[in-house]
Amino acid sequence: MPKLKTAADVPQLVDALIDASPDIAAIGDDMFCVIDLDRPDANAKIEAILEEFGPRDHLLLDIVACLKNRGRFISLDRWPAEAGTIH
Repeated sequence: MPKLKTAADVPQLVDALIDASPDIAAIGDDMFCVIDLDRPDANAKIEAILEEFGPRDHLLLDIVACLKNRGRFISLDRWPAEAGTIH
């Protein structure tokens, strides 16, 4: 897996994270969650993926946008009515 350098690299990271855990999601417009509380075994995979891809702060909004484009988000506008619901 390559290091994250540009927005073009983001889909590969998102694919890898989704493969590791189906609960990966954007939260609102500027956050995402990668911890899987229901499957602790997935967390080791997630940590390895994030380590391999390297720093990602500069691509945070691109990662969030990619997750949202794939329908993987929790809307804060509807919080708490849809708490825990990934669209």
